[in-house]
Amino acid sequence: MNMGLELDSLDGKLHVIAEIACGHEGRVDRVQALTAVAAKAGADAIKFQIYRLDELVGPKHPEYDLFRQWELNDADWIALAANARAAGLAVWVDVFGEASLALAQQMHVFGIKLQSSDLNNVPLLRRAATWSGNILLGTSGSHLMEIHRAVQLLGDARRKGRLVLMPGIQTFPTRLESNNLRILADLRNRFGLPVGCADHLDGSDPFALVLPVLAAADGANIIEKHLTMARAEKWVDFESALEPTEFGALTESLRTQRRLATVPLTYTRTTDEIKYRTYVKKKLVAAIDLPQGWLVGESDLVYTRAATEAKASARYESIRGRRVVGTGCKAGEALTHADVEQKVGLLLIARTGSRRLPRKALRPFAGGYAIEFLMRRMALSCHAANLTLCTTSLPEDDELEQIARANGVPCVRGDVDDVLRRLLTAVDRFGFDHVARLTGDDLLKDPFELDRAIDEHRRLNVDYTRMSGMPNGLEAEVFSAPFLREIAELAEAPGNTEYLSWFVDDADVNSIHTIVYPFDERLRVTLDTAEDYAVLQALERHFGAKLVSVSAADITEFLQSHPEIGAENATVKPKLLRQDCLTRLDFRCPR
Repeated sequence: MNMGLELDSLDGKLHVIAEIACGHEGRVDRVQALTAVAAKAGADAIKFQIYRLDELVGPKHPEYDLFRQWELNDADWIALAANARAAGLAVWVDVFGEASLALAQQMHVFGIKLQSSDLNNVPLLRRAATWSGNILLGTSGSHLMEIHRAVQLLGDARRKGRLVLMPGIQTFPTRLESNNLRILADLRNRFGLPVGCADHLDGSDPFALVLPVLAAADGANIIEKHLTMARAEKWVDFESALEPTEFGALTESLRTQRRLATVPLTYTRTTDEIKYRTYVKKKLVAAIDLPQGWLVGESDLVYTRAATEAKASARYESIRGRRVVGTGCKAGEALTHADVEQKVGLLLIARTGSRRLPRKALRPFAGGYAIEFLMRRMALSCHAANLTLCTTSLPEDDELEQIARANGVPCVRGDVDDVLRRLLTAVDRFGFDHVARLTGDDLLKDPFELDRAIDEHRRLNVDYTRMSGMPNGLEAEVFSAPFLREIAELAEAPGNTEYLSWFVDDADVNSIHTIVYPFDERLRVTLDTAEDYAVLQALERHFGAKLVSVSAADITEFLQSHPEIGAENATVKPKLLRQDCLTRLDFRCPR
């Protein structure tokens, strides 16, 4: 292979990397021996892990002392890289922070690899974006949205064809079932980028020589495989490493194997990948003690692995520049969006145009208009001050704006079909960090359960929070505002964002938190048809003035004890089926 070849010209070609990682265990002579073996076995390249200890693990990490023993100095690495090039090998290195990235530049390597654990490490990604060489981006265990954010930050490498996506996890060794080759085509199609494969299968498994060949047939341009002298010696990472003769057999198979046609399938993470992300993904962590009222600066933050109940790392730009609230944060603690000042908007989507029940928002209900009742009910939320009506710019919706203002609720107006654009108008105008989406149909949405959803959403750092087991119309959902912007950018059909939940309810696309309730999802407590209106009127007659504050549990209990009422709208069909609505996100960059 031509070592100066840019990666966008790799279509139909293979680049085989012998992965050394920490198999040298801190010994320079082992690195030299493995380099010679890699060249003889037919590898195109060799890959080392270079790091500074504080970039990878903290002093309390159980393997801290081991990583310290395996650390080589700059002079050694520079000499070893030169030795590998002299043997005819391109040199790749894993980097874990800005110090190792700077060392990679001194080593004049062919490319760097950013581990999946650093996909949320904004400062490192921004620094890597200035790197002039090739970049492998580890993706395993990641949400598609996390990959998208990292790719966006690595803009120059992406635009110049120097970026490759690299799925592959190491679980010493990785089970065969956890190597999903079908995602290779899906990643390539979604992001418009080359892909590679690092399988980490048991080196003694006969399939360890087959799987990389299948990956190449599925379109992988980069094959990364661990190399060791002899597995019986049990050097670090021996479990997934090939011995020299095996590695030679693999490179020969890869050179002769023709690419096979495959059918692109959907990106799906394995259960092992999901477990893997919980202990490998770095989180945004307090570098120092952050007392209440502290204005968080860049130097106060660090990315490292940390134990936390949060499902994802806090967003860097959602923490930096904000003041700490509550009891503050201790150094080493993973930060959450609940740790800093943030603003949550309750965005009420409504319009008078409706084919099934015209002007339903203006139907009389509980002594006023239906939409007024929903506003009164949301006034019980902790975030009631941020209730905002989002309606269309059509003249027929002037009346809704007048009602909102009469009730002290601000109003934003916009596109008839692009509901998401209306939401973002409110986000921009009022500076919301998170959004609870309310529809004008759902008069009895529970404000107390909504507050619970908002609290858990912020504490768990997720993109999207939803409810399961709630009757139709009582469930709540919460979005982070930056995530809404990403959906707006990526949605293939923005006019379908009335059905926003369908764009985001895939846990392999973005981070999701689901609050599960023991209620009956088949019940309808919404306002979309005359039958729905009849059920709501029955609830008004039963609860009277208490209806404005009655809980979702009490509403459900009443309907279950009076099945004849719930039967009135039980046969109502949805306006649109999901399979008939385009809700795909297009991750290809640039759009």
